[in-house]
Amino acid sequence: MKKGFLLLITCLVIGVSAHAQTKVGVTAGYLGANLKDGGTYNYTTSETTGEHTSYSSGFYLGLVSSFTLSEKFSLEPQLLYNNFDDKSFLRLPVLLAYEPISKFKIKAGPYVDYLFKSYTGGDANAAIGLQSGLSYDLGSHLFVDTNYSFQFGDSVGKILDSFHLGLGYHF
Repeated sequence: MKKGFLLLITCLVIGVSAHAQTKVGVTAGYLGANLKDGGTYNYTTSETTGEHTSYSSGFYLGLVSSFTLSEKFSLEPQLLYNNFDDKSFLRLPVLLAYEPISKFKIKAGPYVDYLFKSYTGGDANAAIGLQSGLSYDLGSHLFVDTNYSFQFGDSVGKILDSFHLGLGYHF
């Protein structure tokens, strides 16, 4: 299923890029991470036992692109390296962006994370989730970007929710 999802995203990006105005750039900034170890939920008492949550700060950096679909919509895939507390992962979000007013975008879409060994404490794995955010074009090719991401389920025994706040540059 994960390979099929990545193939679909790749085909979509290639197909859209053949017919759209394209921007490519870089981004970097602050990463706030909320890492939860799995616990057991008791439906009778509505309590979770054995769950551990850790909050950490780190950084992210990566490549961004934007494919114009229409005057108000664009498709924005990214490839981001994320690091916090010596834990790291690659994230590939594919966001649909809506520009209700000039220079301001509202974004949302799925992502796939490739989790390195140092993240999970075991073998590397992948996770999927949903990301949403806002961006504002500052002019002179600069933009500020903020996103919140939450992971679906605990496919690797841990759940990572994260917040990004950064600055980017379109070439």
